[in-house]
Amino acid sequence: MRVWIDGDSFPKPAMDVVLKIRRKESFELIVLADRDIPDVSSDGGVLRVVSHGSGDVDEILVNETDAGDLVITRDFSLGIRLLEKDVRVMNDRGRIWDVRSLSRRIREAEIMNAARAGGIAREGGRSYDGGDKKSFADALNRIISSHR
Repeated sequence: MRVWIDGDSFPKPAMDVVLKIRRKESFELIVLADRDIPDVSSDGGVLRVVSHGSGDVDEILVNETDAGDLVITRDFSLGIRLLEKDVRVMNDRGRIWDVRSLSRRIREAEIMNAARAGGIAREGGRSYDGGDKKSFADALNRIISSHR
C-alpha cells in the first residue's frame, strides 16, 4: 500500500503525524503539492512539486494510484473519482470517506457556497486543532496496521 497526500492545503500538524507514523511503519509515501514541503524527502517520502493551479495533482492521483492505496485529501470530487478505483480516501481530520458521504458533502458545500454568495452565511470553516490531529493519527494508524 502506498500513501498519497494531496499536499496543497495539508496542515503541518497532520504532516507531522504522517511522517512520525512513517518512521515507525515504513510505508511508501508520496506527497503532491505546488510548493516545497520541508521534511518529506528527508524522512524518506517522495515530494512531487507540480505547477500551481494546474490541476495536475488530481490527474496524477487518478492516473497513478492503485486499488488498495490510500489518498489523504480534502477534495470531495477527487475523493469520489478515487473511490471508484477502489482507492481508500480519508481527510486530514481522520474521516474515512465512501462515495455516499462524499456525494452528500458535495451537495452541502454547494448549499453553503450559495448561502455565502447571498450573504446568509460567513466564510471559512473551523481551524485544525489537537482533536483533529488525534483523530487523524488514530485513523491513519488503524489503516496502516490493517495492511501489515
